[in-house]
Amino acid sequence: MKESVTTLKGLVTGFQDMSTQILEYLPRVAAAILVLVIGWLLARLLRLLLEAAAFSGVFIPVMLSSLGQDPAQSSSIILTTVTDVVGFFAFLGIAMMLSSML
Repeated sequence: MKESVTTLKGLVTGFQDMSTQILEYLPRVAAAILVLVIGWLLARLLRLLLEAAAFSGVFIPVMLSSLGQDPAQSSSIILTTVTDVVGFFAFLGIAMMLSSML
């Protein structure tokens, strides 16, 4: 009888220790997953910004040349504006998606 009580006490204590360790470890896993998700979103944002800048950097000078304007004078202003607007709305979009987690 004494051995079975001791065995049961050992199993209960072991289960308590195991569950405590798991519960302490879970927030770290959740934080790591959250960091990975935010990193992935920022990588997508950077790709969007680079694609917008590349497209605008090619399209705007061609468009200005076809309109008879000097692309060297005007394209930098328009390119900066397009890149800033795309970046602003992309960051706001990510902030809006992540605001539900608060």
